[in-house]
Amino acid sequence: MNRDEILARSRQENQPEDEREQFVDAKASLFSLSTMIILVVVLCCIRRFVHGGTEVHDLFALLWGTFAVRYFYCLWKDRRKGNLAIALTTSALAIHQFILYILEG
Repeated sequence: MNRDEILARSRQENQPEDEREQFVDAKASLFSLSTMIILVVVLCCIRRFVHGGTEVHDLFALLWGTFAVRYFYCLWKDRRKGNLAIALTTSALAIHQFILYILEG
């Protein structure tokens, strides 16, 4: 292999994701987060109306924690201040719900 072939192969391997892959990834992320929200709401309703429980702090800790991780990842990738604000807010909510779960357990 000559130098030009090696450089061409290296450039091809280091190409960022194409637009289709980014679109599919964004749709998958939206779909999974939407599914999680729906499941948390359904589980909260089941716990409240079927089992007679009122405490759903564990489910909300899971929900807020998932959002926090998503926005910290976005912050890591693109460094936008809006992601930092959302990541910190959802982290605080997740920690708050987790502490309530432990205390009222």
